[in-house]
Amino acid sequence: MKIFKNEINGVNFTIVCEVWQTKNAWGHVAKLLENDVEIGFYKLSFISLPVVENYRLIIQCLIDEVKKHAEIAVKKIFLDVKGYKRMTANRFFELISYLQQDKKYMLYNDLFNIYNV
Repeated sequence: MKIFKNEINGVNFTIVCEVWQTKNAWGHVAKLLENDVEIGFYKLSFISLPVVENYRLIIQCLIDEVKKHAEIAVKKIFLDVKGYKRMTANRFFELISYLQQDKKYMLYNDLFNIYNV
């Protein structure tokens, strides 16, 4: 088990990674905790490959998944606030600027940038 800790703008993030192995497969399991509350989980499995404890890939997948969930939530709020029924190309650019104002999404984006080397 490997634990990674980061603090961004007063929010404590903890990523707990584990490696598991069976006869024919192995993989990584990662959990993302925000102030000791689990907000994300990701499991990545490999079959017939040698065991490599490369945590960067699983961490990037985990944070990207959490970012996607945050983006979907912000998109729903955006559409409701603006009274839009569907997303067009011009509205998409509006959404991008709206996302950059959302603190949660930007926290996850900063966390992703830490591990995206």
